[in-house]
Amino acid sequence: MRKIRRFVGWLGGMPVAKYGRVHTTYGHAPSTFRLSSRAPNMQNIPSSGGEGPGVRVKEIFVAAPGSVLLSCDFAAIEAVLVGYFANSPRYVRLAKLGVHDFFNSYVLRDQGKIDHPAVVEWSDADLKAFFADLKKRFYKERAGSKQCVYLSAYGGTPREMYRKHPELFDSEAHARRLRELYFALFPDILVWQRHTIEEAHDTGYLRAPFGHIHRFWRVKEWTKRNGEWEARDGDDANAALAFKPQNTAARITNEAILRMHDETFAGGRMSRFLRLQVHDDLTSEVPEPLLEAYGRRKIEIMTAPVPVLELPWAPGEHLSIGVEAKVGHRWSDMCGWQPQEEQSHVSSH
Repeated sequence: MRKIRRFVGWLGGMPVAKYGRVHTTYGHAPSTFRLSSRAPNMQNIPSSGGEGPGVRVKEIFVAAPGSVLLSCDFAAIEAVLVGYFANSPRYVRLAKLGVHDFFNSYVLRDQGKIDHPAVVEWSDADLKAFFADLKKRFYKERAGSKQCVYLSAYGGTPREMYRKHPELFDSEAHARRLRELYFALFPDILVWQRHTIEEAHDTGYLRAPFGHIHRFWRVKEWTKRNGEWEARDGDDANAALAFKPQNTAARITNEAILRMHDETFAGGRMSRFLRLQVHDDLTSEVPEPLLEAYGRRKIEIMTAPVPVLELPWAPGEHLSIGVEAKVGHRWSDMCGWQPQEEQSHVSSH
């Protein structure tokens, strides 16, 4: 241990205040208005899966005596929003259940590893059970399918997919086959992509539902081939595709924080228990006697219908996002949690 100005911390590690807390500074570095974190970057802590460095880092974050950490993560919020902006109720439903698991079942079927893929007409319960079984048996394939879904939705090319994740894709050709399968299963997403790129190219900007405007440059580029000018996606095409889902996800998260700040709970503001925001996750440190009431209300706030997101296929109803909650005394060993009196999350459309 050594003293760093008014902080105490591990040599080479992040600075820790005298009373045992790590402080970060939030900003809006991404152009989509997602919150960023610096000095230190608390949004870039490695995953705690397996036995990697993430476990060692996260195990040093412990709740105060008599309290627990409550992590509430918006479930697949960007995938749900991609389906919303694509005007695809089918994609929204699958995103809430696990669109990458649905996609992965077709990948596994094509590879001869399972006999049949998931069927969209199955009930939610049957799909969840099927996805849970595949998740246990095909971890690596699922990871590749998840990255394919995410990158393809935002315009990622097979070359980019292979370059970013060579451990998941055997070759650029392998990534291309998966991407083609994705768009064959979800043609609505390809239609949305082309419409979004055309809009950003024609107007020079996009406006998100909460009112933010993002301006773009070189959404398309022109190349002369065989005497004819041809258009292709430019440097800003992927940014245009990501803007509305990522901006809207950020605003939904920030609105939940503001609602917790405005709401009174146990004699003070509900937000006084908030400790950390990591992308779509809000983590609180809650006295154990208050966990049930606090956790229930926090989930209600986060899963409330979003007024600016009316469902085009269900007039008068609004989109809501599910939440996955975890509880634990240490950040590295948190497990799934639901309020005792409410055995399922607030239902969402």
